[in-house]
Amino acid sequence: MSRGSMMPVGEAGGWIVDIGWRAAMNWFLWPGDRLCDLLGLRNADDRQAFRLFSNMIIWSLVIVMIAVLVGLFGP
Repeated sequence: MSRGSMMPVGEAGGWIVDIGWRAAMNWFLWPGDRLCDLLGLRNADDRQAFRLFSNMIIWSLVIVMIAVLVGLFGP
């Protein structure tokens, strides 16, 4: 099938794989994007830089908190 047509689910590079990857990235970048909205950042360059660093900090804290909880209450 051509690239423009709907490909089967299991085919590499198919439209379902592409949609899933974009959805996963949107979910991953959501906290920083929301924080930019709350702070009123409208300039694209400022927004991109702030979103990058805020997402690194937010997801680092999430990973550390999960590790702490597993360490406290895990096996």
